[in-house]
Amino acid sequence: MKNLIELNVIYSLDREVNRVKSTVKKLSWYKERGYLNIALPKNISEQSSLEDIFKATSSEYLETEYEKFSQRIKERWFEFINRIKMLHEIPSFHLRDKYNIVLTKYGTGGSYYPQTDKVIVNIKTKGQEEVMGTIIHEIVHIGIDHLIESHNVKHWYKERLVDLIMQRYFSELDKMQQIEKGANIVDEAFKKYFPDIEAITREVGNIK
Repeated sequence: MKNLIELNVIYSLDREVNRVKSTVKKLSWYKERGYLNIALPKNISEQSSLEDIFKATSSEYLETEYEKFSQRIKERWFEFINRIKMLHEIPSFHLRDKYNIVLTKYGTGGSYYPQTDKVIVNIKTKGQEEVMGTIIHEIVHIGIDHLIESHNVKHWYKERLVDLIMQRYFSELDKMQQIEKGANIVDEAFKKYFPDIEAITREVGNIK
């Protein structure tokens, strides 16, 4: 593990158009899982055409807005870098040397892609002071994703586990999500096994 964990902050109109397209395709999936605040350009819905999406997204794109967030993220990253590196001490946690941070105004508050070490963070639903918490939250997701997949951990159990890790290391950044009934079983496994994340995921993954 290098002393410096690099951030590559990315944003562009083309990326925003693609983000809106993918969000529109997944709207029913989000609704089924209780996500209520999905950001889209004005007047865009599941019935919108590709042309409508492009026009609406283009009309809302202001590059200077993204640049301000990019600069703030880079400044704050160095405030938390030592605590972020502490995650590497957790057995089986995969902490990368570099993360690609994509800024968006659409979709959920954040999402992650372990295969490309990419984090997408919503700068519309999150203020400048909240964005860093979202980025680190998604980095935690990436770090344990191999265990989540290996032990087939359910969606809200996964979210609860990430929240618990965030509370342990970054309590001032993370607000516990509202979770479905029964997910508190993760709290019990966390108290029993932490920092052995693999043991935690193995136990909650066996719960159907």
